[in-house]
Amino acid sequence: MKVFLVTWGLFCVLVIVGLFIAYATDQLPGVLAPQSRSEDPDKSGQVGVEAEEECSPCEENLKRLKEAMERWERERKAQAVAASNTQ
Repeated sequence: MKVFLVTWGLFCVLVIVGLFIAYATDQLPGVLAPQSRSEDPDKSGQVGVEAEEECSPCEENLKRLKEAMERWERERKAQAVAASNTQ
């Protein structure tokens, strides 16, 4: 029984160490590695996109979310004004 517990404990320690090393090197199993973006000359001419600085997907999503919230707030205020004008 002791041999089983020692073997099982050693296995668990090795798994934890392996996951820590994979996390530290950003190579977790089942997780896609981030793709490096190549510099396309066609994309550098787009409005709002600078060649040296590109936004991460999280930053882009945050920007779109903020724009949607601002748009929703403007529409809500416009509806409130329209409702007060009709009364």
